[in-house]
Amino acid sequence: MKKQVDSKKSGYSINTILSIVILVASLAVFYLNPLALTSLLFKVLTLVAGLVVAGLVFISGSEGKSFVSFMKETKIELKKSCLAYKRRNN
Repeated sequence: MKKQVDSKKSGYSINTILSIVILVASLAVFYLNPLALTSLLFKVLTLVAGLVVAGLVFISGSEGKSFVSFMKETKIELKKSCLAYKRRNN
């Protein structure tokens, strides 16, 4: 019998690396303030925008799609367990 070897590449996809770079850059802009933003509101908005963009880039990759699929399955299982808990306690 032949053993089937999983030929999945080791390492991260370009989307994952890019999302981490965007995340670190948005944190650097928030703390180091190279844009000389005087208002805290603008600093927080740039941080939130960076987080949203990093999340969208991550979700568009293969690892992000598998993460979204995992979260959907987890939500279904959570609903099942909560329903079973409600049935036991009523």
